[in-house]
Amino acid sequence: MKRIRCPKCDESILFDETQYEPGRVLVFECPECHKQFKIRIPQPKPAATTEDEDDASDNDSGQLNHDSLDAIVKKKVGQRMELCRLGDKLHLDGMDTLPVMQAKKKVIRTVLPSMRLDGKGNAYINAAFDIAKGKVNGRKTVNDQRRQVFNADSANAATRNANAKNDPDAARTRMIQRHAGEKED
Repeated sequence: MKRIRCPKCDESILFDETQYEPGRVLVFECPECHKQFKIRIPQPKPAATTEDEDDASDNDSGQLNHDSLDAIVKKKVGQRMELCRLGDKLHLDGMDTLPVMQAKKKVIRTVLPSMRLDGKGNAYINAAFDIAKGKVNGRKTVNDQRRQVFNADSANAATRNANAKNDPDAARTRMIQRHAGEKED
């Protein structure tokens, strides 16, 4: 049995992939939101090694040394931690149990709800995730906004200085004097 998730509502659907031939495209309808989506039954992978596996090994037996394994684990853990932190900021539950790409899609759907992710590749999803991450990290909290408003270097500093040219009270007084001078003529 294989578990797939609806791209719209993330509802899980179980089906037996052994009943279908490899390479076949199946259309599913989500029982929850009635979204129709397609999946392709994957082709069996050949047993040959890839270039990535050759680069990661330190000898011909295919074993990893401590440093390369440590780097891989640090990368995976860092990616997971980043996803969990974004999930906490966005009040998303279950981010720690989702696969990485599903978690990225969930963040994208939350931050950019109008973006369609149906049938998009990993490169597109990673780029959209980077955009969403930038938007989330660019948001300011209430405390940041308060600091900006009450900061002496901010645009409101001119209103605190009574002798400043841009002081609203001084500008009002000048306007009244200017209008009073016009009426006397």
